Amino acid sequence: ITDYSNLNVEPKYRGVYPHPLWKFENWIRRISRKILLTEYIVNEWADHFKDMDEVQLDEIAQSFKFDNCILRDELNKVLFGHKGLANK
Repeated sequence: ITDYSNLNVEPKYRGVYPHPLWKFENWIRRISRKILLTEYIVNEWADHFKDMDEVQLDEIAQSFKFDNCILRDELNKVLFGHKGLANK
């Protein structure tokens, strides 16, 4: 896949996010693995929820609400401290 991409995607079009943090080849390898692998593990992942009732499923869903997110102050501090690096 990487060889095919190198032959068919002009270098001027390879600088998409998260470039320059990730090289084009790394991005192609990473996204290919994620797409191809998820086809095999999605059913296993779904099996974790198959015996749950609606109340249990709703409880899990509620944990993703923004109001229930926990701010990671130390991580946020580091990320904000490095935000200008992505533009260089």
